[in-house]
Parts: sequence; structure tokens; C-alpha cells
Amino acid sequence: MKRTISLSTLNFLLVLLSLLVFISLLSLMLFFGLEATQDAWYSQQTASLQRQIEERVLEIYRQEGTLSEGSLSVALEDLLQQPTYLIISDTGRNTLYAYHKTDRSVGRARGFQFGQLENQKILPITREDGQIIAYYSMHLPTFSEVEANAMLVSAAKNVLIWALLIALLVAVVLAFLFFLPLKKRSRELTEGLTSMANRQRDVVLKQSMVSEFADISEAAKKTARKSIA
Repeated sequence: MKRTISLSTLNFLLVLLSLLVFISLLSLMLFFGLEATQDAWYSQQTASLQRQIEERVLEIYRQEGTLSEGSLSVALEDLLQQPTYLIISDTGRNTLYAYHKTDRSVGRARGFQFGQLENQKILPITREDGQIIAYYSMHLPTFSEVEANAMLVSAAKNVLIWALLIALLVAVVLAFLFFLPLKKRSRELTEGLTSMANRQRDVVLKQSMVSEFADISEAAKKTARKSIA
């Protein structure tokens, strides 16, 4: 005999599968959304820092006609964003200003040394007429490279994982409780139809709010009346 599965069990499995797919998609969306938010934050902060550096270097050049380590140190000491490192050189690539953050809380910055900078990108600083007056390279820690922020992101991910697991558990329990009456009604209907098939005349099929069950019950009653007649 071919193995079968009950309607209530099949519905329960389908609902459970739907919940798993929904939660998986939601988890992926939240995870990549968090990553995208951090990337957008980093891009905005990097662009802001670059503007500050270029504007202050240009201001010094306009005032003094040249760039020196002293004037650059004064102009760049209170940047709104604190870079991991910042190196400014003249058009001959001679270093005019060099700054390296020693804060050990910055994760990737711990291995940075001058002359061995990771993914170093040289950017030009140009006047309004397009003439290059200096070059600079810098690195701004990403959101998660700062230890405090990394702890915050990790805690947020842990909360998200636990929330999704609890939501899945609650959904499974509610689905199970929802399908218990369906399973009970299916069993009652099956027992009633079996009794009718055994020619028992006092079988009473209860009315059901489920349209399919109501149709089956009505069809069974008509069949029973015809067989008696």
C-alpha cells in the first residue's frame, strides 16, 4: 500500500516551510542591510574627511603660497573624523606631513606601518585652475574596525539571531495549535465516513466551518440517503 500523509500534517509542513523561507529571506535582508548601512556610512565619512583635508591644505597654500609641516600640523590637528593615518607630500612626492594613529582599539590599524600601508591610494590636491599642489593618502577606520562599534555590531547580530529563533519557535507553536482542530475534525470526518461505509445508520457528521469539510459531509449524507432508499 502506498504511504500517505494526512491533510493537516501536509498543511502544517507547508506552513512551516513557508515560515522558514520567510525567516531566511528576512535574515538575509537584515544582514545585508546592516552591511550596506555600514558601507554607506563609511563612504560618507571618507568623502567628508577628504573634503576637510583638501580644503584646509588649499587654504594654507592660498595664505602662505607654500606648504610646510608646521602649518599642516596646525591646520589638520582638529579634523572631525580621526584617520588611522594621513600622509601629505609635495608634487615631488617628498613627505611634508605624516600622522599615524596609535590608538590600539582600531583593529586593522594595528598592523599599519609607514611604507607598508594597506591598500594605499594616492590622491591629488588641486587648485581651482587644476594645478596639483600636493598629494595625500589616508585611511579611515570602518565602522566595525573601531572596537566599541565592533562590539555594538556583534551585539546587534546576536540579538537579531535570537529574535529570529524565538520568532520561529513561536510561529511553530502557533501553527501547531492552529492545526490541532483541523486534525481533530479530519479524524472525526474520517471515522464518520468509515462508519457510514459499514452501513451504520445513526452516524452524525458534525457541521464544520471549513467549506471543504462541509461539502464532504453534505455529499456523504446524500450518498447515505440514496443507499438507504
